[in-house]
Amino acid sequence: MSSLEPRGMRHPLAGILEAGKAQKARPQPPERLRVEQLRATPLIERDLIQIYNDWAKVFKDLNPAAVSKDGRFLANDDLAFIVAYSTKLVKPEDVPNTWEDLLAPKWKGKILVEPRANAFAYLGLKWGKEKVVDYVAKLRAQNPTFVKGGTTLFQQLVAGAGSVAVGGYVHRVIQLQKEGASIDWAKKVTPIGAMAQDIFVMKGARHPNAAKLFAGWLASDKGQNLKNTRLFRGALNPGSSYIAMREFEKYKVEIIKEDLDNYKNAAEFNQVAARTLGVFK
Repeated sequence: MSSLEPRGMRHPLAGILEAGKAQKARPQPPERLRVEQLRATPLIERDLIQIYNDWAKVFKDLNPAAVSKDGRFLANDDLAFIVAYSTKLVKPEDVPNTWEDLLAPKWKGKILVEPRANAFAYLGLKWGKEKVVDYVAKLRAQNPTFVKGGTTLFQQLVAGAGSVAVGGYVHRVIQLQKEGASIDWAKKVTPIGAMAQDIFVMKGARHPNAAKLFAGWLASDKGQNLKNTRLFRGALNPGSSYIAMREFEKYKVEIIKEDLDNYKNAAEFNQVAARTLGVFK
């Protein structure tokens, strides 16, 4: 398996499925987990995730949008893929306002791209295969520099390796800004994609009530506010106090968020976009 596999990192469910299979002999699987929808598929198929229909009753300050329609998942942390730029190298009047702006000749050789292509996977859900392939091919013709890792991508942007960067997370931009870095994100570019980092409770957990209370608290306004202020991260729920969500709503940015209905299609578009970039075969 390539070290640059799309959505590529060590599978976070390693060892969890074994715990579920051995549930009768050793009924102590992990209590509460955080996972992306795609990687939760094996757990859903094996019916290893507890379903609750009373999240809103138990947690009065829980945003209704935080609860998945089947009651399995709570929105905890959404990774929004934005277009960032160096405030030292890009003048305010030159900040991209659309995805098409990145195809202008002035950006040739000045774009940094995270090669796992997650940002384009969600655009595919909005645009369709033909348009996303056409766009990624044109972006590839801009001779971008590929930088693996959302954090490394923006570190390189701040260091002056490029003028704009595609494929990193909005919370990293906010963190770097707090540290005094010359970076911002193109706030009018829409739509953008967001990878869901949901939380849930495993069936057979030794302390299911404690796990449920902790998961609910993390997704509640109190838990989210703590995450927002300390880590600058959080769920992209409508009306949230999360600084990134406030900016998205201010500029009317459409967020294409991963969910139970679209995550498999997003994974397919991810593969297509990565191949079109020419980084993966």
